[in-house]
Amino acid sequence: MRIYPDDVSGESLRRRTFRWSQIEAGLYAVMVGSAETFAIFFAIKKGISSDQVALLHTLPILLGSIANWIVPAITPQKHLKKFLCAAVAVQCLGLGLTVTAFTGDNFFPTLLTALSLYWIGGMVASPLWLDWISPWLPKERFARYFSRRNAYTSFITVCIFLALSYLLYWKDTESHLLLILSLGFIARSLSLCFLMAQASPVERHRRGESAPDTVTLSDPKRVPSPWKNVLRSPVILSVGIFTVMFKFMAVIASPFTVPYMLNDLHFPLIHYAWITAIPYFGRAMFLASWGEAVRSFRPFVGLQICLIAISGTMSLWASVQSFWGLMATELLAGIFWGGFELSVVLVFQNFAPGRARTLIGAHLAAMNLAALGGAHVGAQLLKSGVPVHDLFVISATGRAIVAFSFLGVMLVLKEASTSYRVYTNFLWTALSLRPSIANIGRIVLQRKA
Repeated sequence: MRIYPDDVSGESLRRRTFRWSQIEAGLYAVMVGSAETFAIFFAIKKGISSDQVALLHTLPILLGSIANWIVPAITPQKHLKKFLCAAVAVQCLGLGLTVTAFTGDNFFPTLLTALSLYWIGGMVASPLWLDWISPWLPKERFARYFSRRNAYTSFITVCIFLALSYLLYWKDTESHLLLILSLGFIARSLSLCFLMAQASPVERHRRGESAPDTVTLSDPKRVPSPWKNVLRSPVILSVGIFTVMFKFMAVIASPFTVPYMLNDLHFPLIHYAWITAIPYFGRAMFLASWGEAVRSFRPFVGLQICLIAISGTMSLWASVQSFWGLMATELLAGIFWGGFELSVVLVFQNFAPGRARTLIGAHLAAMNLAALGGAHVGAQLLKSGVPVHDLFVISATGRAIVAFSFLGVMLVLKEASTSYRVYTNFLWTALSLRPSIANIGRIVLQRKA
């Protein structure tokens, strides 16, 4: 049964698809601002151990990254939408199970299973959706559309999260907890309905219309495997190895900032909410600026800056205990972690056009395996009596060693500059608010992508 009659033009289908995609993205952001953001917070309030905190933060994402690497690679192009909808349905199942975890007896095993399903479904859906939607997008509009969509979803996520935090601040009850988790489940289920209702690009071809010059993210039949070239490239190998090492050092401490705020600093819920939300704001405000800087310079420059800056943010966690100090710290962390992720993706995309997804998936799996190991090390250090401040110092020191070692290797490989002007000019562009302020005016996406 067809949803669209034959007399509907391909351009009309495209416009309708992006209108519904706008609604679907907003519902997705509601889910992230509710269920995803609050699930671990509620688990920590129930008094889970440091080992359990580490597992909840890392194991589901590791399983998701492995699925992200395998499933999209074996998905036939003609069945992208079916696999995409199935992945979102798995994520909905995880959200529904999350609600039941807080009402049943086997709390932790159920919650761990629920979050694993959630991240498996979500991380599989992300590359499939990108491949599915990209044929609708002309090349010249590709970057603009995604920067605007990311800003749109980030701002909705922050608004929902803060609104729900105020709700809990005034009345923190179990019924409100279940309401928030149920809101995430309902929002994602509705977004799945809007996703299923959207037209696939194949509808245009059925009407005999030619597709525009679009972005092709992967075409395994025409593009050779990039793995042989990776093994011959010391630059790409260095990026892969050092970023995985950096992730290990980072996650030694990062899962334990939430229990630190709640149990050691005794922050009220509303302070926790603002500190948790501000990184989303930093990403949304500066993502467009960072993309402009990466286009003007090389992504290696941005990656080097981000590794050093992120090392500094953890050292601030070790020395700052005030609410406003940690707000500033997490704002910087959001900006530079967003820049880090963007730079890594662009490094691989530039290296292997058309097959970057394969490299990115493998790299993501390796990073999350390192995260699982780092979180386990951090949990064991806390159990052995190491104070949480010392844990932050250990993580910051390890990050700095990896960051400066990477900079040294890039200098040897002539992928880094000895001129400080290159880095200051990059930061001047990356931290400019001009492109991001323009994005604020486009929070509601135009009908024409």
